[in-house]
Amino acid sequence: MTWQKIVTPVLIVLAATLAAGNPLQGDEQDDAVQKAFALRMEGKAEEAKALLEEILSANPQNGAALFELARTGLHIGLGRPRDMVGSFQESVKAPIDKAASLDPKNSQYALFAAHMAFMSTYMSMKGPGWQVKENVAKMCAAYESAFAIDPDDLRPMLCLVEIYGVLPENMGGDKAKAEVYAAKIEKQDAVFGAKARSLLLDDEANRIDYWRTVLEKHENNADVLEELGKACLYGEEFDEGAKYLDRAIDADGKRNFLLLDLGRFHLIRVMRDESAKEAALPVAEAALKRYLDTDPIGPLEAYTYELLAKIEMGRGEKGGIEEMRKKANAIDPFHSMASGLPSLELFVPPGEAYSGHRYLFRPL
Repeated sequence: MTWQKIVTPVLIVLAATLAAGNPLQGDEQDDAVQKAFALRMEGKAEEAKALLEEILSANPQNGAALFELARTGLHIGLGRPRDMVGSFQESVKAPIDKAASLDPKNSQYALFAAHMAFMSTYMSMKGPGWQVKENVAKMCAAYESAFAIDPDDLRPMLCLVEIYGVLPENMGGDKAKAEVYAAKIEKQDAVFGAKARSLLLDDEANRIDYWRTVLEKHENNADVLEELGKACLYGEEFDEGAKYLDRAIDADGKRNFLLLDLGRFHLIRVMRDESAKEAALPVAEAALKRYLDTDPIGPLEAYTYELLAKIEMGRGEKGGIEEMRKKANAIDPFHSMASGLPSLELFVPPGEAYSGHRYLFRPL
């Protein structure tokens, strides 16, 4: 099956100091933002949000606090997806846009702002066509700004290839622009160039053969192994896909999240075809339990239990659903309820850069 068909945390003293009217300065503010992040990782997102709001009441120009507030807002929103559409602008987009405007040379803020522009646009896609096209133009401008800040980071340009290459013309797509950006990427980095070119392949193209050819030139490259593994999954070569994803994890130990992708893929199979349940659910469960064995951070551990609850749902096991969701809520009551993997940008400590890339429109 083609991917197109699947689409679519100590706090008390700090708080008392702030409440007493003694705003923190300098390093103390940085420490407070770190504590807010730590709170969120402990499953206390609401406390993290309250702390960040206290910091910003003392210093509304604190870009790091604004960035963390936006990430916290998105974290909470993913745990309450029904509420996120109405609160997204105020709780997520406004703070990251302000952070980016206060520090216009900060590439991390700029790229996160662009990604949030994408989310805003995605949520508008059920509205009138003219509104979507206008939002797509703003989103593309945000990615162009992110690339201008750090031309060595090809991720924003790769996002532009995807946007212009995937969307239809009446929604802002532009194949010619996609080709121009893809050619620029190819000149700077062969693997990213291959990813860009893959976005422009015809629906009938054999993506497994495409990525096998790329792997011949870039042996043991984690990006290529990941791409080939996922191409095999989409091409229903399930065992081969799992083997290549394991090789990608061996090549880059930070890619344990690929086990989540593997589990999610087989869950999607069942959602699309209930007759695949007997074969797919055990494979999904095994991949997710392997991920739990890697000792993931709290929010992703909780998310994994939510996926396991969905497996129990597929089996019709009400008791299993309740058990898995009880575990998830005990770890993080705001764990993501979205079907897609929550943005890994949310889980990088403040001051550290996230260098990963995920496609915008693909489920894996």
